[in-house]
Amino acid sequence: MAPRPRYQQLPGGGICVAAPAKINLDLLVGPRRADGYHPLDSIVAKVSLYDEITLTSRDDGQITLACGNADCGPAEMNLAYRAAQLLARDVGLGPEPGCGVGGGSENVYENRSMGVSPMSPTDVSPVEPRDQHGRDGLATHRRAAGGQVLGTPNGDARATGNAGFHTRSKSSNARATVGVDIALVKHIPPGKGLGGGSSDAAAVLAGLDQLWRIATPPGRLAELAAALGSDVPLFLGPPAARMTGRGEKLHPLAVHSFAAVLHMPDFTCATADVYRAFDSLPGAPTGRGMGVSPMSPTGVSPVEPAETSDQQGPRAGRPMATREQIDFAATPPSEWRARLANDLTAAAEAVSEQLRQTLEILRACAAAPVSITGSGSAMFIICDSLAEAQAVARRLPPDLPGRTVIVLPNPW
Repeated sequence: MAPRPRYQQLPGGGICVAAPAKINLDLLVGPRRADGYHPLDSIVAKVSLYDEITLTSRDDGQITLACGNADCGPAEMNLAYRAAQLLARDVGLGPEPGCGVGGGSENVYENRSMGVSPMSPTDVSPVEPRDQHGRDGLATHRRAAGGQVLGTPNGDARATGNAGFHTRSKSSNARATVGVDIALVKHIPPGKGLGGGSSDAAAVLAGLDQLWRIATPPGRLAELAAALGSDVPLFLGPPAARMTGRGEKLHPLAVHSFAAVLHMPDFTCATADVYRAFDSLPGAPTGRGMGVSPMSPTGVSPVEPAETSDQQGPRAGRPMATREQIDFAATPPSEWRARLANDLTAAAEAVSEQLRQTLEILRACAAAPVSITGSGSAMFIICDSLAEAQAVARRLPPDLPGRTVIVLPNPW
């Protein structure tokens, strides 16, 4: 699947936004902390499998969502819808805030697919968007509406033409009304560890910032993204990044060009079940040597301190799983793919016999390492070139249940 541009302007003033999937090239998971979450360390790359989102401005303050290729549930429970609602409120557009932004099980599931433990000891009502810490993200990040000047880049408060709404000056008490029709066509299946829901939310934030000509500062847009889910900012960031903390800390990372054979089985893995299995595995997480610095463009650096858990028991004080020192930018995947691992693999295999059997089939046929992304169920073989990926794909059984595609790095 070829990479696509992020934006495509449409006749009549609409915009089509591509929302890429992600794969965890590795996923290193520490022992569960006292707050119920696991520290993570992952190299994540966006790839050329995209949901398609068409945004069409409207002048009545309404936000609508139409979804194709999948059941996205009620609009107010969808991350793409919530992203539009959040941005409109943040800049003082649309109806005055009345009800909270909905939170839905599909969106929470997608947020957790990065590998963040869902087992928080304290839960909050889903009527407001939450970050992956279980806290009220909107309350943390909301600012007072009324200070944003909309329109041209120089700050003029005149009408914006095809954006289709009225702007207001800082001194005006009138509230502008603008809405959007969101048409979402799903190609990234949910429940596979590919981050589709979070990518959709990021695409709506970025697309509406273009469509409505808001020119939101990148830092503010990232704050709004984090209010929707701690992995949503990943999709506003660079093509590849190192992800740490609970998944909310991102550091740009250069990765050598690759092609990947991506298999999406016809079953899902429940993230909560995988983490429960992970916590019940004997012994501590593995201890491979850390070698990726947040400040290094190549990934080569001295060993960094490992995160530890304050949890009592056999894993208390043990370092989280770490990776060997690898120059991801200068060396092709064949040099380092066997040295990477997803610490949730054994747990996912314990939870899903189907996943274990599918991994065995791919390993036997591919003659190359096979990895799951997130907590599964999607799995991939990373290759040096498109030709190698095509050769690997031809070796896979043609009747393998699910869908298999070849993806390339997303360039943005």
